Amino acid sequence: MLIDAYRKNTGTEDSPPEDLLEAARREVEALTVKHREHLAVRIGSLISHRQAVREQIGEITGSPLLLQMRTTRNARVRLDIAGNSGPMNIDTPLEPNENLTHNSGGLIPPGHVFVIERARLTAQLGRGGQLQLTLPGVGKSRSAKRALDFEFTGRHMLRHGQGGHVEITGWRAAASLEISGRIVTEAAADKLVEIPLRLGPSSLLSDKPVTMQIYADHGGGNQRRVRLDGSLRRIDELSTTGIWNDAFSLKGGERSRAFYQGCGHIPPGKIYRITQIEYRARLDAQSGSHSSFSLVVAGERVIEEDGTKGKFFRGIWTGDVTLRPGQENTVYVACAFYAMGEIVVHGRVLDDPKLKTAAKSR
Repeated sequence: MLIDAYRKNTGTEDSPPEDLLEAARREVEALTVKHREHLAVRIGSLISHRQAVREQIGEITGSPLLLQMRTTRNARVRLDIAGNSGPMNIDTPLEPNENLTHNSGGLIPPGHVFVIERARLTAQLGRGGQLQLTLPGVGKSRSAKRALDFEFTGRHMLRHGQGGHVEITGWRAAASLEISGRIVTEAAADKLVEIPLRLGPSSLLSDKPVTMQIYADHGGGNQRRVRLDGSLRRIDELSTTGIWNDAFSLKGGERSRAFYQGCGHIPPGKIYRITQIEYRARLDAQSGSHSSFSLVVAGERVIEEDGTKGKFFRGIWTGDVTLRPGQENTVYVACAFYAMGEIVVHGRVLDDPKLKTAAKSR
């Protein structure tokens, strides 16, 4: 390696003088040893720190759990409900390069389950700041908005060793994540019905119209989706207000966004009957077939448009589709490559006739 570097620098095929080459070899060997010692010290310190943190972390005994952070421009901070850090005052002025965190989380005791019933995230982001929230069943939602206030409700079972499934990661952000729930035994958890965590005060479908909106950036042409149960695919930012905008330049966005209202799951013992879906889409004609909009109902693509057919589409799909609990994600809207779409689902929650028939037969 030393000889190759010498020849490259001199532009010749000659070898360096032997005495200089030997001296350089000794320096490299010393540097390698020193570098290894330095790495060993760093790794040993990291191991001891992790061990100390593990010993300090207690078990979750109640709720709410609170994760807070204030980060500077020079660092990205990650917190999960299984971790711990020193206390903080979120109103304390930040010193240069200082990051403040607080974590009242802990470990889920063996043989027990932490039932998450509510998660609320509030945050203020500085210029260029970012925040990412990870929740079970919701996935990762990133945002660069200056002010955030999200509330998710439902019922998710978080088991022993799964504390890392709930986390916030921030950059130039002041954020607070409050997790409400309860600790129960595994036997008690097995008797509970899991309800997906969804945005809003209720995660149950009702007779009210359900609105879903998407803006898809470039994204390599990959589809962005919002499903009837509120689950997302390849969405960078989840908004609490509508994102439809007739004047917005489709090529002016660098992040995919989504908004939904009324999404949720079908209550046990009920069906959800869909008879009408209104839709509209804005597509980029210059991008041709890459810019696309799709409406999928009960797993079947009933509407599909792309930029070769025009810039704006609006219509109403009518039919008669019945969904049962667990089939909510078979209805979704999808957009790709500089496209904006919206659907409004009209349906009703009804008693499941199959259960009625079974009850009468008994």
